[in-house]
Amino acid sequence: MVHCQQCAGMFCHACFKVVHMSSRVLREHISVPVVPGNETPPTTCSAHPGEGIDGVCEKEDVLVCAVCTQSHAHKGHTHISIKNAVS
Repeated sequence: MVHCQQCAGMFCHACFKVVHMSSRVLREHISVPVVPGNETPPTTCSAHPGEGIDGVCEKEDVLVCAVCTQSHAHKGHTHISIKNAVS
């Protein structure tokens, strides 16, 4: 996971690249690795504003929304619900 200093959002590495590298303006943003245990879990997706977090991508070990699960970055990966991930 990385934190975008300018967007103030948390992204998995793949989503940060997809979101930021596709835009001339966002390419200049700086990502900083998130220190495990020192982050506040988001309730909405930082890659897709307005979308709630509803699962975990097992391959990337990151939180995902419904849009993420269908995106190029996570398509074909195994996703589990938040409920199953914490049990």
